[in-house]
Amino acid sequence: MRYFNGLVKNLCLVGNTALDHVGDDPMLFAVQVSRRLPASMAQAVAALGRKTPATSSWHPFSLFLAGDVDAASECLSRGIFRARSSKKSVRLGQIALAANLPELADELVSSVPSGSQDWPPLNRVADGTAAT
Repeated sequence: MRYFNGLVKNLCLVGNTALDHVGDDPMLFAVQVSRRLPASMAQAVAALGRKTPATSSWHPFSLFLAGDVDAASECLSRGIFRARSSKKSVRLGQIALAANLPELADELVSSVPSGSQDWPPLNRVADGTAAT
């Protein structure tokens, strides 16, 4: 019984933490989860993501997830001119950082005001303090 209670508490903690992360920043959560997916599952998710519009943040993410960093980089580069909001710029920057493209990430977020509430998720990824 004691083991069961501990298991239930841990499952609730994991569930609450996951919901908090999804609510705070779905793109950062997706990057973190994608790092732990088995290759076959990552490919299936990437195939679904490639069906999203090219203007969606999920499109370059799916290219990154599929392992096509060059195509993701090209898509993100086009995104520099299409990102109309700070939040989208930060999301695209997170994808660039995950794909090990820090210069592109800098370009993507250069228009985001430094005091913006959208900065903290990107900073956590950039400085390595985000859970990976």
